[in-house]
Amino acid sequence: MLHFFEMEYGPHETITAECLFSYALVSLKIGNDMVGLEAMQKAHMIYSNNLGEYDQKTKEVEENLIAVENAFKQQEEHH
Repeated sequence: MLHFFEMEYGPHETITAECLFSYALVSLKIGNDMVGLEAMQKAHMIYSNNLGEYDQKTKEVEENLIAVENAFKQQEEHH
């Protein structure tokens, strides 16, 4: 599905970022952590470039990204 959005709308379009963010959340939920993190980082970059860093959606993705990165740091500290 992600490839469809990238091909149909372009890899840097906001609608593709929406798909990336959803893909990231699902990936994280099923334990595919690095794929989820990378997709969320890409989504954040697209939102920031297209909508601006202060846009509500950009901030939402940024908050989730920070939470995921912090969770990874905590996991590393416990291992």
